[in-house]
Amino acid sequence: MATLHAPIFDIPLYLHQYTNLADERIGAKIIDCSDDFFAEAKRMLSTNAPIFVEDKFDDHGKWMDGWETKRRREPGFDWCVLALGRAGEIEKIEIDTAHFKGNFPAQVSIQAVYVEDATDPQLIPQSMFWPFLLEAQNMQMDHVHSLINQVIEHEKISHIRVNMIPDGGISRIRLWGKVTAQESMT
Repeated sequence: MATLHAPIFDIPLYLHQYTNLADERIGAKIIDCSDDFFAEAKRMLSTNAPIFVEDKFDDHGKWMDGWETKRRREPGFDWCVLALGRAGEIEKIEIDTAHFKGNFPAQVSIQAVYVEDATDPQLIPQSMFWPFLLEAQNMQMDHVHSLINQVIEHEKISHIRVNMIPDGGISRIRLWGKVTAQESMT
């Protein structure tokens, strides 16, 4: 069984002053998603480099290290709402489609909001109305998409909604920014 690892990359010096606010180690978590039939959405939050294990299968088919949905047969797109580990202002977004060669999303957009006291069930229907942090961006297979100039100016945020248009797979999502609130987003 062969295991392929995504290339290890050094964090550029200009990012050393920022924190990945979507890091599971500081409390980022998935609230809900439209579909994670092939691979659980929480895998997007891993800090490990994505891997591809050639002969690894589970009850849903080929095991993938990231969030992967079924093909959509109806109008719309797949989405995932997550709470950041800390509230903050985002400077750079990385959307990594490593190892997704046949099932990467055509586009990805991100909506965001700062919420203090909402319950998880309240967030889901509200999320479709949140302002955009990132308008729809074209994706490529097996690629780290580094987005800086495309990030829309915003205040601090605590939650995001990742829209995968129409469906597909994302290995990792990283939101590099400055923490603006010290409380944990639990």
